Amino acid sequence: MAILGAQPGRQVWVSPLRQIELSAQERAKEADLDMANPGAKDALRNLLVDEVAQWRGDYREGSRPFDIVDPDAAVDKALRNLVGYGP
Repeated sequence: MAILGAQPGRQVWVSPLRQIELSAQERAKEADLDMANPGAKDALRNLLVDEVAQWRGDYREGSRPFDIVDPDAAVDKALRNLVGYGP
């Protein structure tokens, strides 16, 4: 179970997809990725691919309770969630 932003005495469940999105967003921010630049969407996709691979590796090592069974679909969905809206 993914727990982010839990308050004392209260746990908040965050879906694996959302946790992957948040991790990729943080890495994009650290890399100063500007989505207005050419190639930025591909760069974000690569970050998401890395995050899904990390999640799957963590699962194989026993630190995640379940695997991402369709990594390509997870990356596509996360990318749509992050860049598929707005002008």
